[in-house]
Amino acid sequence: MRKFFAPLFLLLFTCSGYSQTILSNLERSMPEQNNFYKDNGLMDPFIDAVNLYNYAQQQDVNGVAGVLQKYFGQNKTWQEIRAEVEKHPLIRELIINLPINNNARTDIAPSLTLNALETNSTDPLGGFTPTIIIDALARVIAKRFQEELNIAYLEQFENTVNESVLVKDLLPNALTVLQSNNLLDYKTLLPALRSALHQDFTQISKNLPDAIESEKELIVKSLGEDGYVLLLVAFYVYNHADDTPAVLIENLANESFIQEDENIGRGLLLLEVISRNLRSSNGLTGWLSVQDLDKLKNPKIFQAFVGLLLIKEDGILSTLNLQPNGRTGDLISDILPGSASLQALYDLYRKIKNIQIKVESMNILLDKEEEISPSVIQNYLEQIIEFVNRGIGFIAIIEPGSIDTSSLDRYLEMAEIVANIRLAIIEVDYGKLVANVLGLLEEILPAENEIRQLYAKYGNLAISFINASDEDAIFTALETAALPVNSYRIKQSYPFSISLNAYAGAFGAYETLSGSAFDDLQKQLGNEAIEKGNITFGVAAPVGLAFSWGSDDVAKASSSFTLFASLIDIGAVVNFRIQEETSLLPELSFQNIFAPGGYLIYGFKNSPLALAAGVQYGPELRRVTVDVAEINAQAWRIGAAILVDIPLFRIYTKP
Repeated sequence: MRKFFAPLFLLLFTCSGYSQTILSNLERSMPEQNNFYKDNGLMDPFIDAVNLYNYAQQQDVNGVAGVLQKYFGQNKTWQEIRAEVEKHPLIRELIINLPINNNARTDIAPSLTLNALETNSTDPLGGFTPTIIIDALARVIAKRFQEELNIAYLEQFENTVNESVLVKDLLPNALTVLQSNNLLDYKTLLPALRSALHQDFTQISKNLPDAIESEKELIVKSLGEDGYVLLLVAFYVYNHADDTPAVLIENLANESFIQEDENIGRGLLLLEVISRNLRSSNGLTGWLSVQDLDKLKNPKIFQAFVGLLLIKEDGILSTLNLQPNGRTGDLISDILPGSASLQALYDLYRKIKNIQIKVESMNILLDKEEEISPSVIQNYLEQIIEFVNRGIGFIAIIEPGSIDTSSLDRYLEMAEIVANIRLAIIEVDYGKLVANVLGLLEEILPAENEIRQLYAKYGNLAISFINASDEDAIFTALETAALPVNSYRIKQSYPFSISLNAYAGAFGAYETLSGSAFDDLQKQLGNEAIEKGNITFGVAAPVGLAFSWGSDDVAKASSSFTLFASLIDIGAVVNFRIQEETSLLPELSFQNIFAPGGYLIYGFKNSPLALAAGVQYGPELRRVTVDVAEINAQAWRIGAAILVDIPLFRIYTKP
């Protein structure tokens, strides 16, 4: 306990203007140390020259200003001092490289001058300046702020994948990595997650049919039974591109999902019959060569082929239960010379021939050891898709009205998206892949379904992960997605706890100088009291003591309620450090961040986010940029904030 209260007492002590004055007076009585001479507050050219040189070497603007104020006026601002020095070349040479701006408080009252607050303020804090301590704390809060949100984002990602059957089927490897690793150690997990997402993306055309079947009821509601089956047909064709066309068509006709729509099943069985009767063991496609197929161009030969096929396959074709033109009959009596049905069969023959031509032309390229472009393969597969479409459409010619031809048109549209998904995988274009998967989800899912939005959100994250060149790039991708470590759960999992706590987030408040130290000063100077205020918004990062109440059951987290007493607020520095990690801060004092206040805070269950409402006095520090700190008078602030809960040190936990 002593280890905690000692630094806490030091923090409280150094956060008041009076303590700064006491420390400053103690320093003035110290002997020469670190090349500096003790400052007696009087103009002493020798001592001041040595100190001025040393401050300038350390780029300590406040130290330089403190020395020169004795010569140019205690109430002079840094800019005014620089203007005076321009008239003195011997001195100007010392400070020419110092920053133009400074946050020294020389314009309110002598008790708040830079000399009283800043000069030689390092020794009481063991060699650490207030700026170093403030910056270190801001870095911790900024880092924890990001880590809390990263973990919360990954937890949300895991829950989304796990709770959606469709997304779970699309990203099975990613889910395995998320479930088998501790998310608190997410920096170790991310490379494995990147590899898993890459694997899921390369397998997505194979995973999508499983996802579609698992969400059958939802997709049938949107596409109808025939649309659902046709979508699976499209995926089957593209996922079996390595099969010969004959094997692909014949195996497709026997897939179990085909039987879920009678008319599609009958159309594919007809294609299977035609395919078997054009088979050749020597053909690249499994069918007769183009030279042999050309013989069927003769109408008489083709009619004879169809007539003989109907006799040979009568047993199988009779199981189709076709009713030509709405009457009970058979194909032999319906498919006559010059009939539309015979012409439809001839169109199927021509499709087979076109497929054979494509395959033979690709084989010629292979013989020449030339590369076959993805677009050529794509065109070949489109021919098979069209062949299947014509085969199913044949049933609509024999039995008008048996098939909704608009569903066949939609089948071709969906097949084109499926083709683009496959092509994106081959080309390793994951942006195109995600866009086409989203396009497909828009086609097959009801408009109100949230899966599309979820896939867009996490699909883009996955692209960033996969495209990351190294681990740092992976972390950056996550931070970009999460934006805004898990110890906030202590509040939610225990009946009562006390902690040294930080919060970071956005606030909105009514702010007024009425009743502030600046208001009192105005009254002392005979000016009117300040009564008006204004609405302000910004980044808050209060640090103080948190008294929290959570769940009575340690095994079950709940939301939490916290009474929070703030001591300091370094929101401006945290905001700076989130955006800029390497630049040095301008010089600051503890007085600049002193911000006593009280808040009632509600912590959302299983989330680092919290909603706060309360009142606070200060801080002076409003904004930080490189080399510039914007300092204003402390004001009363009453308002609300959305914050990330960042416990720094646990003091007490009631089991």
